[in-house]
Amino acid sequence: MDAKATVDFSEGLILVSGPVNALRYISRIPGAKIRRDNVWRLPLTLDSCEELRMQRVPLSPELEEYAGRLKRIQRYIEHVKVQDGPVEPLQPIPIKAPYSLYNHQIKAYNIALALFGRGARKGAQTGSTRGGDAV
Repeated sequence: MDAKATVDFSEGLILVSGPVNALRYISRIPGAKIRRDNVWRLPLTLDSCEELRMQRVPLSPELEEYAGRLKRIQRYIEHVKVQDGPVEPLQPIPIKAPYSLYNHQIKAYNIALALFGRGARKGAQTGSTRGGDAV
């Protein structure tokens, strides 16, 4: 296929260009919009990346990296949700000393840290500062 997908992080979009007849299926992807220059704009989500992969649209290296990071975050969130027993926060929780949190609140805190790229485990090396690297 002659189509290609690139990413625009500033707008939070995936841009897909190529021959019009090769891109007919993209209109079925939720949130897809076409510009006047026949470039499709898709939301920058894991679902959009997976749909493009299923249609065999090559993703740019930075989009591949971002999709991989989203996939790792998604796996981590699923792991946290099903975790039993006491849960340790990934980072110190900014609350006053006489108060403590329930397990489900600590899980939610850990998920929020992962989603916003601040979830580095104690002593972990992250390598980059873009959202979700630490998970």
